[in-house]
Amino acid sequence: WAREELAAYDGDGRAEGREREVRLALMALEAIRGEISEAQARERREAAEAAATPAERYLLAALAYKAADFGTARDAAELAELALAGGLSAEGIRGTGAILVMSALMNADEVLRAAEVSRGALDLARDAGDVSGTALALTMHADAACRAGRLADPESESREALDMADQHTLAWAEPVAIATLIESLGEQGRGDDAEAVLAARELSEWQQDTARAALYLHARGRLRLAQRRPAEALEDFRHSGEVMKRYGVDNPAVQGWRSGAAEALLLMGDVDQARALATEELELAQPFAARHAIGAALRVAGLAEGGEAGTALLRQAVEVLGDSQSLLVRARSLVDLGAALRRSGERAESRDPLREGLDLAHHCGAKQLAEQAEQELAASGARPRRRAISGVEALTPSQVRIAAMAAEGQANREIAQALFLSVRTVENQLRQVYLKLDIPSRRELAGVLSER
Repeated sequence: WAREELAAYDGDGRAEGREREVRLALMALEAIRGEISEAQARERREAAEAAATPAERYLLAALAYKAADFGTARDAAELAELALAGGLSAEGIRGTGAILVMSALMNADEVLRAAEVSRGALDLARDAGDVSGTALALTMHADAACRAGRLADPESESREALDMADQHTLAWAEPVAIATLIESLGEQGRGDDAEAVLAARELSEWQQDTARAALYLHARGRLRLAQRRPAEALEDFRHSGEVMKRYGVDNPAVQGWRSGAAEALLLMGDVDQARALATEELELAQPFAARHAIGAALRVAGLAEGGEAGTALLRQAVEVLGDSQSLLVRARSLVDLGAALRRSGERAESRDPLREGLDLAHHCGAKQLAEQAEQELAASGARPRRRAISGVEALTPSQVRIAAMAAEGQANREIAQALFLSVRTVENQLRQVYLKLDIPSRRELAGVLSER
């Protein structure tokens, strides 16, 4: 948008308002490139805070994104909401501005709001026939859904984005779409499917040198951790960090590569180096104060520390993540706290965090984490809870919501809009509902659900 404004400006000074718009566009470009100080950022926020024009909103979006460098998570969220004052439109915020807003919200741990904004951006792009905008919004929404713990949702959107990348030569969209896809598959315990994606989708030399490659490397590192391949995971996490630093980014709220590397080092038996990386990440996360980043760092620091001190750090992680929207990070912390308590002999006390972590893991669809929680609960002496595989009790919370809305007569598109999902995701979820309930279509839903 800023470049469009600059190209449209003829420089003859005929309109003072137009000249101011161009100056604001230049300020936004400088902010994105990191060419301003913290004091300049404050001054520019004051200049644009009215959010009355597209240029002011674009500058606010840029400042929201750069708050990761010289602000707090609260600053990022506030600036993002100011930028969204005019909505998602040509007169509000669009294109690159919308991307900056969505990224800022994700950094601030406002992942549900990011999902909402990306859902709106996706609908607008589809309606306008904007292929690039659609692919971008699909990847952003899939990423937000994955962070929010809705692991089944990103698969269809990521695959759709990859199909569009193939059809329309959108190579820039591939790294993020692949990253979200393999992360969601890996967390669901579908490592073979994730490996198939990696085998079919090797990044080009050009793609490996972009900032988006860091997301790909980080997701592959998470997959390697789940596969108990720590040396490969460590290499991916370190490479991811190098890419991010090359682009001037070292805030764990954007990407916490150190905690991933620390987990890999723990699996390799290098406790001292793991502790050092976890401590460094915690120190870096504190100024921005995003809950998901601090909680993730505390969790790994607790694992590295061990003993009573480690358990105390895990308690802090659970407390910090208590109202975090990053449910998967929260679930991991609960399970790890329960496991630490169980190992220390506090078997009865371990059961509550383990049960809560298990419920969250089931809610997210995180199969491997759920299995870990079940094993720890069994080791604590808790009686196993029977898990239904068919009938209403087998439905996930997301499937229950979708089924109830369908039973009320809402169309798939209406359900998708209300829950910030893609229509394809709603269709996939309903197919699973029909299978579990052993019914042929939505016509039977109301009767079956009323028996619950």
